[in-house]
Amino acid sequence: MSKDVRGTVKNWPWRSNTGATDTTKRWKTTASYDRGLFVIGVQTARFKGDKLVNYCTDW
Repeated sequence: MSKDVRGTVKNWPWRSNTGATDTTKRWKTTASYDRGLFVIGVQTARFKGDKLVNYCTDW
């Protein structure tokens, strides 16, 4: 997630790690936005199937 110069939040697609406990994954990704990226946040979440169980956000 990111905020532009006006403080508008833009959410980006989720990435998933559905492997067993202690499984890690890495992604190469980029982000660009025509109004600029001024603040970058991170979210982590738990899903059960396709259902979002809970999440937390930090800026």
